[in-house]
Amino acid sequence: MAHAICIQCGETKAKALDACPACAFEPLSSHEKAQSMVATTHNLSEAGLTHIAGALMRGEPVELPFEQVLEYMDMFEGRAEADAPVRVPSKGCAWLVLFWVLAGLAGLVMFSG
Repeated sequence: MAHAICIQCGETKAKALDACPACAFEPLSSHEKAQSMVATTHNLSEAGLTHIAGALMRGEPVELPFEQVLEYMDMFEGRAEADAPVRVPSKGCAWLVLFWVLAGLAGLVMFSG
């Protein structure tokens, strides 16, 4: 079952944006929300999440994957759609695109002369 950890104390909670049942911390800023979204089993392995939770419980500083935090911050601040990176088609899709480009070129050559 998917779960999250509190980015303040490391306690397990059901949903990333919920208030922590142990310390009552609730992510409010876009940065806190982004960190909370990354600190879930959707984005980190169970082992990685357990390691981060343990470090938080011991009061140690924790670094979450920077790029993932930025992506969620962009989403919460409304920049995700405008600045979203262009997705490169998968290899299977690339062959399909190449086929249709070549078919179009062949048709153009056949009917232009």
